[in-house]
Amino acid sequence: MNQLIKQIALDAMEHSKPVKIFEATVSSSPPNIQIRLRSNPKLIIPKDLIIALDSSSDVKAGDTVMVASLQGGQAFLIMGKAKRW
Repeated sequence: MNQLIKQIALDAMEHSKPVKIFEATVSSSPPNIQIRLRSNPKLIIPKDLIIALDSSSDVKAGDTVMVASLQGGQAFLIMGKAKRW
C-alpha cells in the first residue's frame, strides 16, 4: 500500500512539470528543420512540433541548441544555440 501511494505521488509530480529542458542537435536546417535530443538521438523531432524564437531562427544543421519540451512533448521550443567550454 505504501509503495502504491509513493508511486502515485511520484507520477503526479512528474505530470505536473509542464516544461523540461533538453540539449539537442539540429539535424536539418530550416525551413524543414528537424532536431535530435541528446538524451534520445534516435528520436527525430519534425518541424511540425518545433517552435523557434526570432533569435533562434539562424540555426543550421550540426548546431547544438537548448530546447524546452512543452505540453509533455507535444511541442519543442528552441531557446537558442548552446556551447560547451
